[in-house]
Amino acid sequence: SFFGPKLAIGIFKRDEKSYKLLMSQLKDFPSITKVQVIGIEGKEATINFVKPHSQSVNFFSKSIVFHSFKQTIKRQKKVFPLGSVNIFSSYGAIFERIKMNILTLLINALIKTFLLWFILTYFIKKIFEIPINEFIFEVRNINFENLSLLQANFENNQELQQLKIQFNELIRKLKESKDLIINQTNEAKTKNVELTNLKNELEKLVETKEERLNENMLLLKEEVKGHKKTDEKLQLANQHKSEFLANMSHEIRTPMNAILGFSEIVNKQIHDKTLKNYMESINTSGKTLLNIINDILDLSKVEAGKFHLEYSSCLIKSILDDIESIFKSQIENKGLDFELIIEPDFPPVVIIDQIRVRQVLFNLIGNALKFTFKGGIKIEITSKCLDKKSKKYNLNFSIEDSGIGIPPNQIDQVFEAFNQRSRQKYSKFGGTGLGLTISKQLSLLMGGELRAESILHKGSTFHFSLKNVEIGSSSQSEKERQNDNIPNIIFEKATILVVDDIKINRDLIQTFLEEHNFDLIMAENGEEAIALTKRFQIDLILLDIIMPVMDGFSATKFWKSEEKFQNIPIIAVTASAMKEDHDRIINICDSYLKKPVDQNEVVQEISKYLPHKTDGALNSPSEEHINKTLGGENDITKVVDPDILVKIFQEVLLPDWKKLRPPLIINKVLDFAKEAKKVGERHRYSKLINWSHKLKGEASLFKTQEIEKDLIDFKALINEVEGLKKAS
Repeated sequence: SFFGPKLAIGIFKRDEKSYKLLMSQLKDFPSITKVQVIGIEGKEATINFVKPHSQSVNFFSKSIVFHSFKQTIKRQKKVFPLGSVNIFSSYGAIFERIKMNILTLLINALIKTFLLWFILTYFIKKIFEIPINEFIFEVRNINFENLSLLQANFENNQELQQLKIQFNELIRKLKESKDLIINQTNEAKTKNVELTNLKNELEKLVETKEERLNENMLLLKEEVKGHKKTDEKLQLANQHKSEFLANMSHEIRTPMNAILGFSEIVNKQIHDKTLKNYMESINTSGKTLLNIINDILDLSKVEAGKFHLEYSSCLIKSILDDIESIFKSQIENKGLDFELIIEPDFPPVVIIDQIRVRQVLFNLIGNALKFTFKGGIKIEITSKCLDKKSKKYNLNFSIEDSGIGIPPNQIDQVFEAFNQRSRQKYSKFGGTGLGLTISKQLSLLMGGELRAESILHKGSTFHFSLKNVEIGSSSQSEKERQNDNIPNIIFEKATILVVDDIKINRDLIQTFLEEHNFDLIMAENGEEAIALTKRFQIDLILLDIIMPVMDGFSATKFWKSEEKFQNIPIIAVTASAMKEDHDRIINICDSYLKKPVDQNEVVQEISKYLPHKTDGALNSPSEEHINKTLGGENDITKVVDPDILVKIFQEVLLPDWKKLRPPLIINKVLDFAKEAKKVGERHRYSKLINWSHKLKGEASLFKTQEIEKDLIDFKALINEVEGLKKAS
């Protein structure tokens, strides 16, 4: 607006008049510091407006482009550019203008805010505060006793009107809840009264029950006392039963020893066929009676939990040969067929309790023979390999007959003690009813099973099985054959002391040994036997245990405590058949024979301890069983089954041996010596038998230093056995 056409042209032409005119027009604008004129040719001209008071240099004295425009000129309806003009102003001038504008805006804002607050206050008070105060007033007057609805009118305020409606709805619900609570309270009071009455009745009942409970407790205490007395009586009765069985065994076995012994001797000496048959009948009847006694004792041991199994390597063929030889003549006499089937892969040698397996099989076959009158008996033996690596098998023995059979509802009954098939005539079939019972118990004890299948009038089949049976060495076959063929034994001159309180038993032993080169000295009790050992040089003692004046235990303790007599071998020959007696005897004696005994049994046992010849070869005891040192020439490779022996050493003997450390307990040493001896005898390991004899003798005399040396020497046996395992 400052520039006219002429002025603009003059300025761009740098006309001095035009500059002065421009300066006169801008002098009233103190904020303008300079004017910059830029022509179209790029030429620049600057006009400065410097005031005296703005000489100081600061932020506000700096200039910026305040206004910029392009200047044109119109001629003959055409517009021609002249250039551009930039007007500069200082920061201070601009700041002053901004400051004035802000102040003006603030004042206007305060005035408008005050007016707005005043108007809002008026309308809020009119629209909200008064109705809310009325609402609050009515709400304050509400209480639990007076749940009246709000009456205030808020037609002009929809929010408060809605709040009133909701509040009144809440009050109605509170009234309903109040009524419900009052009703429930009344019901609770009624029930409380009822509960109080019930409580009183219950307290009376509890008092009555407590009285009855006290009475019952008194009765129970009396009953417990009665049961204790009954239990004591039962224990006493069981003790008396055991004592009775032990005494019965002793009293019956003692005469049976003479009956069977002398019948065997007489049978060898007579040649008359009739008399020979008579003697065989006596011997067979005696063995039958002995089997009945054994069955009764075995059953009582099983019931008392005192039955123990003795495992060793067994040649199955030897059992089958015994079965065939024992039952063949009886089967032929009844005109029956007999068939024995054994599968080709059946293991020849197994680790079992062969005495008990024989007992079960003999009972089952004898039972089949008893009830079969036509047809025949078939025995089938099979096996199943469980683990080829550990050599474990399941064995099954099946005894099938074509006899009278058993009704289906009586199959379980035949396994009960003293029980037989219903309507079975005793006069015809006989029997005690114990054979199957003890067979069942024995099969369970051996981890096996005995079960029966039967069809009435067609026959029965009994299945006897053994599980997880370990396999023995096949080398056992030859050794069993050697034992079956008793060699001709020729003893060197020796003196034997026979101690027994019954003359007929002494006479029987004398008869057994009269053909051998022995001097026999007889004694009736332990006291007399001790006196005789002091007078004569005794090489071996055959000792009865239960005797008057002094029994065999007391006599043996004396001999083992005296250095002069402690090396005399003592063989117990007793009718005691209980396990406790056996354990006690074997702990103090060198060997043990159970009456009734036969001639071969006695001779073979003596041969373990006295020098003798077999088939012209001299065998000294030191080479077999009673060598007192570990340096004997014994061959460990001749043991029955090296693998089993190694396993028993590692799992049975070695852990117990490690426990025998000073201070030594003699009873534990004796127990270990006994166990080692059993292992040695079962597996025919001579060095272990010799070592156990030596240990037991020194433990009996409480020679602790020698015992400790023996226990150290046991390590050599361990190394030898482990070396055998590596070699195999």
